Amino acid sequence: MSRAFRPVLLIVAALAAVTGVSLLMQPHERIPWRQDFQAASAEASRTGKPMLVDFTAPWCDACQEMRRTTWSHATVEQALREYVPVQVNVDFNQKLATQYGASALPHLAVLDPRGKVLKEIEGAMGPGEFIAWLHSSGTGPSPRLMWSGLR
Repeated sequence: MSRAFRPVLLIVAALAAVTGVSLLMQPHERIPWRQDFQAASAEASRTGKPMLVDFTAPWCDACQEMRRTTWSHATVEQALREYVPVQVNVDFNQKLATQYGASALPHLAVLDPRGKVLKEIEGAMGPGEFIAWLHSSGTGPSPRLMWSGLR
């Protein structure tokens, strides 16, 4: 290899290393999202658990922020164990989004096991805000989870 290409090779290797490390350091979602709304509805009916429906889209910046923060938080994951969590991509499920009034994203809805809307909200929330909102729905986690140091 010629001496002229060594600096270029070093720069490329350094950029690859930085990119790799930054990808590894990104938080991952902890929520076991169901992708099939009908199957999630059947599961909720069978288990008696309420559903948490997250109407989202890959192009929605606020939705992606919740993915990085709220959906990757351990306390949120723990709280959602009492729910059947389902994500609905509005690009592929416009009829369902319209049915539930998801006109802005993110749009979250808590449904009872029969599919009745108990509570809904639009807009991004951090982990603490989400836990407080979930608790205020009357079907949420215990207050112990709400005050576990989330901001």
